[in-house]
Amino acid sequence: MSIGYNSKVVKVPPTSFKDLLKPIYKNQVALNGNPTQAGAAFAAVYAAALANGGSFSNIALDRLLQETLRGGELRAGDRE
Repeated sequence: MSIGYNSKVVKVPPTSFKDLLKPIYKNQVALNGNPTQAGAAFAAVYAAALANGGSFSNIALDRLLQETLRGGELRAGDRE
């Protein structure tokens, strides 16, 4: 799993899922669809959970996703 970004918009590329909590990425985090309907979006949620202490048997929303969702930073779809 990798983190993609638009270099025209994001000047400092994130190097980890944890980086996405930094203020410079506010309102710049997106999934490419609904994770209950799109395989790639589900994989992104799964990878973020694994990268932040989750496991294959527990992919509940982890701290990273909870904070991102609470902050209104997570969007579905691509933006330029």
